[in-house]
Amino acid sequence: MEETVIRIGLTELRKSLKFAPVRPWKHFNETEPSEEELENAKSLEEYYNLKEPYSGVLDNTVLFEKNLIPAEAYLDERFPSIREMFRIRFEEIISEGGPIDTKLVDRLIVEYGRIKKRVDEATSKLKSGTNCLHK
Repeated sequence: MEETVIRIGLTELRKSLKFAPVRPWKHFNETEPSEEELENAKSLEEYYNLKEPYSGVLDNTVLFEKNLIPAEAYLDERFPSIREMFRIRFEEIISEGGPIDTKLVDRLIVEYGRIKKRVDEATSKLKSGTNCLHK
């Protein structure tokens, strides 16, 4: 479920900035972009792509990218508030005005992390709830 929430959050983050959809998964790379790479980004979207908090990895032997699409539809149907939380908060931040620049991108990424943490806490309670059939 966590991977699907990540995909929903990043989709809404990209939409709020009017960027291309979530990028396809690639091989795992744990290196952080250098300050020079960030400064030399040719566009705001390129800057965002360097800073994007998570992008699925092809090296995962258990979870496959193709499985997230039906999982995303499942969560949207049963828990539409997950997507709404991301969308509404990103819209609020952007509607405050000000330039759409790297500082705004950084702020939205921080907010993405906050929302994701709250959703993760709520969904972990669902999974460990007393009404669970598989204890």
